[in-house]
Amino acid sequence: MIPLVFYHGKKAWNQGTEFLHVFHLSSEEEILLRFIPNFCINLYHLKPRDPDFPTKMLSLKLMLRILQHNRDDPESFEKSLRQTIKDLAEEKLEWKRVAILKAILYYINKAREDADRYYDVEFYREVEEEFMTVLDKIEERGIEKGKLEGKLEDARLMKAKGYPISDILEITGLSKAQLNDFGII
Repeated sequence: MIPLVFYHGKKAWNQGTEFLHVFHLSSEEEILLRFIPNFCINLYHLKPRDPDFPTKMLSLKLMLRILQHNRDDPESFEKSLRQTIKDLAEEKLEWKRVAILKAILYYINKAREDADRYYDVEFYREVEEEFMTVLDKIEERGIEKGKLEGKLEDARLMKAKGYPISDILEITGLSKAQLNDFGII
């Protein structure tokens, strides 16, 4: 395991680059030092002027960029957010795009006092439309799955009560192949 610290505080990091540097022990407490493991900390100070964190993981890169620019003035933050939303399109899997976007928007909403400022801008509305389209698709798939499960349950009950297969097919609207695939016949 390699410990990484992504620091994006207002003040400069002054904790050192070893785990034990974090502890400020009195002379009496120093006896505890031999019981505390020490290891190097890989520190990444996310300064607004620095380039993106060098990673091939798009989700990590985008989240760190938002952390990196969270304390920027509104115009600079908006520029960074626009680039982040643009780069989000690189993710080919819809569900991952939605998850990344959801995490970004949640963080912005919790971390920035002016979060509502970004709800009315054009790029957010465009992304929100895509986001809602994906959510609608997920909801639609869930509804369809629920309908199928209900029909299958009805078919099982009908089969248990001795209904003829032809009646089960007609009443549930399921096909003979579906009844077969789900072990009803």
